Amino acid sequence: MASELVPSIDVATPERVSVELPVAGIGFRALAYAIDLAVLFGVGIVLYFLYTLVGPSALDVYNGLSGVERAVGVVLFFFVLWGYWTGLEVLWRGQTLGKRLMRIRVVRSDGSPVGTFESAVRNLLRLVDFLPTCYPIGVITMLIDRRHRRLGDILAGTILVREEDFDLSRYEKAPARSARTLPTQDLEFVTSFLSRMAALDRDARLRLGRQLCQRYGAKPEDVGAMQEPEVRAFLESFGSGDLPGGLSSFVLRRVADWRSLEQLLDRVRRQRISLAELSTVDRLYRRASADLAHAQAFFGGTEVHRFLNQLCGQAYGVIYRRSAGRLTGLVAFYRTTFPALASETVRYTQVAAGLLLLGALLGATTVALSPAGAELILDPLLLEHIRRRELWTDLLLEQVHPAEAATTIFTNNLRVSFLSFAAGVTAGAGTVLLMLFNGLHVGAIVAACAQNEVAGSMLAFMSAHGPVELSIIAITGGAGLMIGHALIEPGERARGVVLRERATKAVQLVLGCAPFLILIGIVEGFVSPGSYFPWPLKVALGAGSGLAFWRYLLRAGRP
Repeated sequence: MASELVPSIDVATPERVSVELPVAGIGFRALAYAIDLAVLFGVGIVLYFLYTLVGPSALDVYNGLSGVERAVGVVLFFFVLWGYWTGLEVLWRGQTLGKRLMRIRVVRSDGSPVGTFESAVRNLLRLVDFLPTCYPIGVITMLIDRRHRRLGDILAGTILVREEDFDLSRYEKAPARSARTLPTQDLEFVTSFLSRMAALDRDARLRLGRQLCQRYGAKPEDVGAMQEPEVRAFLESFGSGDLPGGLSSFVLRRVADWRSLEQLLDRVRRQRISLAELSTVDRLYRRASADLAHAQAFFGGTEVHRFLNQLCGQAYGVIYRRSAGRLTGLVAFYRTTFPALASETVRYTQVAAGLLLLGALLGATTVALSPAGAELILDPLLLEHIRRRELWTDLLLEQVHPAEAATTIFTNNLRVSFLSFAAGVTAGAGTVLLMLFNGLHVGAIVAACAQNEVAGSMLAFMSAHGPVELSIIAITGGAGLMIGHALIEPGERARGVVLRERATKAVQLVLGCAPFLILIGIVEGFVSPGSYFPWPLKVALGAGSGLAFWRYLLRAGRP
């Protein structure tokens, strides 16, 4: 019986015993992340001071780097961080320094140990969870998801679970009152109190515990001197007609096997175990599973139940470790899940596209009817370039390297997509305004270019990346409208339930669009600006990629 306040995942084992893994909440995750950052920061400070002893000024070195070298440096810095999290999670079976101190661990969604691929994917997607800064995407996703997963966890098929330290040493001594029995109903009442003791404050659990001890046979003169350990030991010693000896007797009979299983599992993790010992692990695990079923029936929620639950969960992960293809989850998401969601929510995407078109018409009409209106909509520097009949996009490659431009474009596009999705929490009003504003801006630019006879060059620039980029903005805007619709009109079901379901779908849509934003950012940085590529090729690339993108979304995963 899991705590009502702590979410958990249920793993149905082949032994027909349900193992409950308590999920690590956002607080545990944040503290573990802060510890890891502190460790990395400390190591960085030490390395910096060591460098200053033998090398030139770090600031002078940085100022001497080109834009490309700085971009490469940022990428290398990210991969150092990625290597820290991924490497430790693989070596320490789902834990980093912070996670180990906070007693949390990354596992697969089926409870088995995390693999190299899953760890690499979830940590690589930290880049997406971090955007636009300080993990807003990741935090919002964890608050929405019932299992407190961020986007990286959802795509990698992982989850963070909590582990506890248990001390069963007090059961090593034979229970003093193992002969006493209680009616089944009274035993269930005592067990229920034991399972909830930790949730009560110290005075309350001591007061109620003493009352129960006196009710069930403790001498009045002894009750007043009882402290919490004595109260717990007295209540744990009871049994019933069907269960003589109670919890203490049960633990005393079985604890030796549990300790042996713990020791063998530790040897398995360190890969220091023989084939014969593996057979013993399997035998002890099956006995522990039977003990867990017994504890679930008679001692649900007690410390012993939680201990057995954790022990069986760890053994299950070792014995039934999944060895299926590591690309399965990622391929399934992009082959089936993402296209299916895009098809399912296409009406919201159409509404968002309509708002973009309406904004573009308003922007173009405003500039066409009143050229001075462009000054109210467009940036003055941008408008100055247009009036000189030159496109700022043609100067882009002269000012920055295409790789740097692609990185900046991708970051900006992802920020726009995220804001379009997140603005859905304003009942969709924020998303509507963002769609109209983006359309207004595009329409005003095209109209201003037409008035200054550079519309052809502008359209040629937009043709290579525009179809896919605008489609993605419409999809993420549709995700925001879907959230807003759930807030305004949830239907017959509870608003919170509908909001959670649609928010989960919206998050998956944004996540699914991220790789395409990277690709289209490369096109916009390398192909769209300048005259290196002729305009017919840009148009063909844009039309072809746009058709291929929508064909993939509307047909992928179908028979």
